Amino acid sequence: MKTHDTPTICNAIEVAQGRPGFDGFTHRMMFWSGPPDLRVVGSARAARIAGRTPPQETSEDIRARRMNCFRSIAAAPRSGAAVVKDMDGNWAVGASWGEINARIHAGVFGLDGVLTKGVMRDLGDMPHDFPVFAGAVGPSHGFVHFRETGTPARVTLPCSGGHQSKVVATLTGVSDGGAKATCFF
Repeated sequence: MKTHDTPTICNAIEVAQGRPGFDGFTHRMMFWSGPPDLRVVGSARAARIAGRTPPQETSEDIRARRMNCFRSIAAAPRSGAAVVKDMDGNWAVGASWGEINARIHAGVFGLDGVLTKGVMRDLGDMPHDFPVFAGAVGPSHGFVHFRETGTPARVTLPCSGGHQSKVVATLTGVSDGGAKATCFF
């Protein structure tokens, strides 16, 4: 799958479904931090974050949730991408994905990239081989904190990534590579 772009995979889905008109893809602008020809193929590690307002939980609860997320990512099979739903939706302002978080998730957890409807930053300093496919670019991390991990994270309708579903990302799209193959960006 790394050798094909998303439009080619979309065409294959139409052939497999026996009908044209596949429309399970994003209909809005997304931002890509990687080189145009880089592909990401692997298992999804799903999480939900928020960052527009300060969390209401104790710092101990927030830390425990973050550590649970990190343990979940570390235990998953290698070759994969984080699929992160920003619960702030179109009003997301907190960039969870920047140079430091990208380097940690690539180097420590062995992830190949990120798909999020949320915000990314540090574009000039991001690792070249760790693309982030995001819904927005912004300068601040706001109050970003994990809300959930391991549950399906609907990123952009109708795309959803469950904790162990397959994700394919290219400059032009993202696909759920599982049996249903219903997710494209």
